[in-house]
Amino acid sequence: MLPLFFSPQVFYKTSSIDNAGRSNIYETEASFVVELEAAGFTEESIQVSLENNVLSICGEIEISLPDGFEQPKPRTFSRRFRIGAALEEDAVSAKFSNGLLTVELPKKSPRTITLNAS
Repeated sequence: MLPLFFSPQVFYKTSSIDNAGRSNIYETEASFVVELEAAGFTEESIQVSLENNVLSICGEIEISLPDGFEQPKPRTFSRRFRIGAALEEDAVSAKFSNGLLTVELPKKSPRTITLNAS
């Protein structure tokens, strides 16, 4: 199972902008976990979505300076991870605490097929 996880078919980072920190991806027996550093961002400023086996994480914050200073552009980031494994999409969860976003992607359980005697 471990060699499959590190193959390009399971996770493939498709884009990034440098306003988010490092990401860490690992596998447990029951799920895949994506951790992303997002210091300075808030829970309200980050969006997480999963569509067509692509996990998208993006964020934007406005930086406000006192009058008389040139206002900087908003700080943004975007990360996309293509996931090549079957997931329980309705059970995906995300939490944000102390600048660290953690997304848990539960694996789909193998389906058991009952054989009928003929």
